[in-house]
Amino acid sequence: PFVRKNILFDKLLNFSTLKYPNLAKSWFRFADWAYLWGRELLA
Repeated sequence: PFVRKNILFDKLLNFSTLKYPNLAKSWFRFADWAYLWGRELLA
């Protein structure tokens, strides 16, 4: 369940960073997601 939810979220975040590269909020959210994903994988 965790993986499936995050794959969709990853696609949406990736799209937002590509569509609006100057939007800092999009990049911060993407970085936050990547950090949480990494912590979940290492836990």
